[in-house]
Amino acid sequence: MPTGLRYLISLLKQLRVRVLFPFVGDSLGGSHKSTLLLIEFLETKNIETIVVLHQRYEPLSRLLEEKEINFFLLPTSKLAGSDPSIPNIVFNIIRNLIPFSVFLLKHRINIVHGNDLRINLSWSLPSLLTFRKFVWHQRTVLSNSMFWAFIRLLSSHCIAISRYVFESLPKNIPETAKSMVYNPFVSIKKESQRINEIKQGLQIKDSDFIISYLGRVVKEKKIDTLIRSIPLLQESPRVKILIAGKGEENYLKYLKELSKDLILTNRIHFLGFVENVEDYLWLSDLVVCPGPKEGFGRVVVESMMTSTPVIASRSGAHTEIIQERENGLTYKLDDQEELKDKIQELINNQELYQKIKINSNKTFQSFSLKKHGDSILEIYNS
Repeated sequence: MPTGLRYLISLLKQLRVRVLFPFVGDSLGGSHKSTLLLIEFLETKNIETIVVLHQRYEPLSRLLEEKEINFFLLPTSKLAGSDPSIPNIVFNIIRNLIPFSVFLLKHRINIVHGNDLRINLSWSLPSLLTFRKFVWHQRTVLSNSMFWAFIRLLSSHCIAISRYVFESLPKNIPETAKSMVYNPFVSIKKESQRINEIKQGLQIKDSDFIISYLGRVVKEKKIDTLIRSIPLLQESPRVKILIAGKGEENYLKYLKELSKDLILTNRIHFLGFVENVEDYLWLSDLVVCPGPKEGFGRVVVESMMTSTPVIASRSGAHTEIIQERENGLTYKLDDQEELKDKIQELINNQELYQKIKINSNKTFQSFSLKKHGDSILEIYNS
């Protein structure tokens, strides 16, 4: 290649906008899935993306490698927010200030896009001091917006993942510096052979009615409400429950003891962490999302991708996605009787069940990657 052409290509690469996505690296969840889809979209728009992991958590790092997304490992003893006390937050921000600022300068980063509270607290000030744009992506509800007023000072733009989260943002953020952008989704092919192997392993029969919960197994998700509703069903014997996700040991122990007390041990499978969540959505007849104050409700939309009906608590952003009796059902938070009634209705009413299956997939189409990516690009360019 001629020297002049090589120099031109090198110059053009330097002119490309570079966006940094730092991850804590200690988990793999919905925010990571959304961000990786965004990274794939940005690459098609000639925007260079760089990923940083502060910890090497195997499922996340392996997923990055499978998608051929290069990443830097930038270990740090503690990120701001790992300890919630204000003195420790300030101390950890200061401790990471120089190494993070050096990284931004060395790699000529233009925009830093944070997707986690610890990341937002740790990377916003280095971005500000090195004159980089910092995008604060807020994925949970802020309980005290007055306390979070400093977001206005540390970020160029704040993104909320739902109207529910948007309404909790500090009031001092101007309308021009905040946006509501729903998470992106893409259709995933049904892997019939893999699904059949799972069904065989779990001894699932064609006559079984499979209800699944997919997410973190923690007390605040109120999975016990789902378990308590099962013995109340008329057709309880043919109902099987799949609970997939990492959890708190004490709560997991409590759920297993509860299952034993309700004589459900043989019909509830605690699966732990599963990599191909969509396989379990495809094989399910119903997905239940019992948690409160969900910032978005990713599993609700993922279920709609597979046309699997959803029953969710009437809380948080669930009601933004679900139109009652059109593309899903909702119930009053903690009300196991109403949850039981809604499950029973979907088992008995095939007309309603099929209507929800069809409409839920139509709803899924509105959460496209292109729509999400175009909105993010507009924010980057503002």
